[in-house]
Amino acid sequence: MEEHKKWFNGSASILKSNLFIFFAGQFVAFSCWFIFAAVTYGRLAAQFGDILEWRGRTDSRLERIDSDGTRSEKFRVEAEKLALANNETRIRYLEEQERKIDVMSEKISRIDESLKEIREQQPHK
Repeated sequence: MEEHKKWFNGSASILKSNLFIFFAGQFVAFSCWFIFAAVTYGRLAAQFGDILEWRGRTDSRLERIDSDGTRSEKFRVEAEKLALANNETRIRYLEEQERKIDVMSEKISRIDESLKEIREQQPHK
């Protein structure tokens, strides 16, 4: 019995018990799991922070692209309107020139008819 008391009453006896070994194993496993979880959480938090930073930069770029793109489109539309107005002016001028040509053609045809009439009325020599 004396040996039994010595076995369970000393400080060395707790270190040799199965329960202590079980809890020590659990503590080591939990410590490894905790370190793994902390590292994983840190990496994910850093990645999430990077994603948020990237999204902020991207949002500002998209806003700038939208506003500048809208301005450039507006300027392009204004340039197209100006080009169309110039083309309309040129078309009107050409139409007027064409009318003048039509009038000239009509006058020439009248002159030709008048010449024919005059030749027909003259006595043949």
